[in-house]
Amino acid sequence: MEQRFKIASHVMKNVFSCGYTEPTAIQRVGVPILAEGRDIAAISPTGTGKTLAYLLPLFSRLESPAAKSKIPEQGARGLIIAPTRELAAQIYNETLKLAQGRKWRVVLFSKATASTLKDLAVQSKVDIIISTPLRLVASIQSGELVLNNVQFLVLDEADRLLDTEFVDQIEEIVGLCTNPQCQKAVFSATLPAKAEQTVLAMLKEPIRVVVGLKDTPLPNIAQSLVYVAQPESKLPTLIQYLTSPTGYTPPIIVFTSTQARATSLLSELLIAGVKNAEVLHAGMTRHERDQCVKRMLQGEVWVLITTDVLARGMDFGGVHGVINFDWPESVQSYVHRIGRTGRAGRQGTAITYFTDEDAPYLKSIANVLLQSGQTVPEWMIKLQKPSRLKRKQMGKAQHQDTTVGHKGENVGRALAIKKKCVTSFRLWSR
Repeated sequence: MEQRFKIASHVMKNVFSCGYTEPTAIQRVGVPILAEGRDIAAISPTGTGKTLAYLLPLFSRLESPAAKSKIPEQGARGLIIAPTRELAAQIYNETLKLAQGRKWRVVLFSKATASTLKDLAVQSKVDIIISTPLRLVASIQSGELVLNNVQFLVLDEADRLLDTEFVDQIEEIVGLCTNPQCQKAVFSATLPAKAEQTVLAMLKEPIRVVVGLKDTPLPNIAQSLVYVAQPESKLPTLIQYLTSPTGYTPPIIVFTSTQARATSLLSELLIAGVKNAEVLHAGMTRHERDQCVKRMLQGEVWVLITTDVLARGMDFGGVHGVINFDWPESVQSYVHRIGRTGRAGRQGTAITYFTDEDAPYLKSIANVLLQSGQTVPEWMIKLQKPSRLKRKQMGKAQHQDTTVGHKGENVGRALAIKKKCVTSFRLWSR
C-alpha cells in the first residue's frame, strides 16, 4: 500500500503502531479510488474504518507538511467537516496519531484557533483543518478564513451534514473550495435518496461505493426488539436489566429522544441505585461534555445516557451494548445509534424498547434486522408498511414528555444521589 498509493513511510508506520494490520472492506475500496484522484461517495456501516479510509489518501495527497515547502501557500490544504464537535475532536485525535514523526500542523477549529488563524501567514502553515460547519462558516463570513487552497475536502457523516440544519452551510463551504484540483470525499453510514442526490451534485464524476447493504448495521450486532406495552413500563424494565443479579457487561449507551428525557432518566437510575451512570447531550457546556467523554474513555462510566447527537461517528471503543430507551426517529437514526457497539469486528448487542404507540413504525426497524441476518418474528414481517407521513412522525409524537417515570421528577445528579438513600422504594410503590 505504501508504494502503490504513495503513502509516506512514517504514516504507514503510525498506522501499524495504532494496531491496524489488515484493511477493512471500505479501506480496500476507498483508498485506491481516492489515491487515483477521484471523488467518492462512500456508504459503509458504522465501525468499519471509514476515518482511516480517507485519512490515508489525504496524507498521500498533501505529500509533506506545509512547513517544508518553499512556496508560500494561502490557507489550509486539507479540510474535514463533521456534524458535531465530539466527532470532530475524535477525527482530530486520529489524524494526530497518523501525523506523528513529521511537522504536520493539524488544527481542530474552535473559537480560540479561529482567532489565531486570522493571520494569513499562520493559515499558510496549516496542513489540515477539522471543524463543524457553523464554526467554520462564521470565520469565513467574517473574512478570517479562506478555502481557495483546499486540495482535499472530506464530509464525514454526510447524511447529518445535509440535514436542514447544516445543508446551507455545507453548500457554502463546498462552493468556496475553488481550487480546481480540489478532491472531494463524502462518507456516511447511511444516506437517504434526497441527500445522496445533493452529494452527487457536489462531486465531479464521483465513484459511488456501498459496502454491504445500504442502511444496514453490521451482522455482529445482536439486535432485539423488546415489547414494554406502555411508555411508563420502559423505566422499570431498564432498571431491572441494569440491576439484575446476572448483570450486564459495561459500558453501555442508552438513547433517549430529548435532552430533558436523558436528564430525567439519569435521575431515576441514580435513585434506583444504578452505579456509574452519566448523561451526555448538546445542552451541556463544552467542559462538561469533554469531561464526560474523558470519563467514558477511562472506563469510569458504565451507563451513558445520551441523545442522537452522540450517535454520529463517536467511537468510545469496547461499548458492549446499546439500548434504545426511546424509539428512533428514522431507520438511519437506528443504524447510527446501534453502530456505537460492535465496532472494529467486536460483538455487540442492541436492545430497542417498543410500546403500543410504536407499533405503526415497527416494520421499518424489523426490516433492518432482517437485512442484517437477525431472526424476526413472522408477524412483524406481515405488518403494514408505514405511510410517508407516519415515517415522518416516527419517534416524535409519543415522546413529548420531558420525564420518563410515572411522575418523573426531574432532579439534579447530587439530589438524585441523596434521594437514593431515602426513597429507593419509590419506583415500585407509585
